[in-house]
Amino acid sequence: MKSLIAASILLIPLHLKADDMSVSDFILNKKTRATIEYVAGIGEGMDFLNHRAVRLGRMPLFCVPSRLKLNASNYMNIIEVEIARDPVKNAGLMPLVSVMADGLIRTFPCA
Repeated sequence: MKSLIAASILLIPLHLKADDMSVSDFILNKKTRATIEYVAGIGEGMDFLNHRAVRLGRMPLFCVPSRLKLNASNYMNIIEVEIARDPVKNAGLMPLVSVMADGLIRTFPCA
């Protein structure tokens, strides 16, 4: 069991951080499982931080309706709409995490 865990740890790229994927990377690889999982991960992370801010008495950045549970498909769509909406983002150099944040804020504004 220990060797399985050790082998798994070796497969984790240690140099990756949330802003490593650019819009260009997303456009080229958006149908791959790795990209879909990456997008789902940053979406879930943003959702967690948004809920955490509320629990700490701060204003949320975005307000998803309570009846809606976001998933990878929703996050992918939000990113694609945001890229199409903004020519600067469409240039491809912006970190995908920034595009996702802007898209969530624009898609789910807090009243």
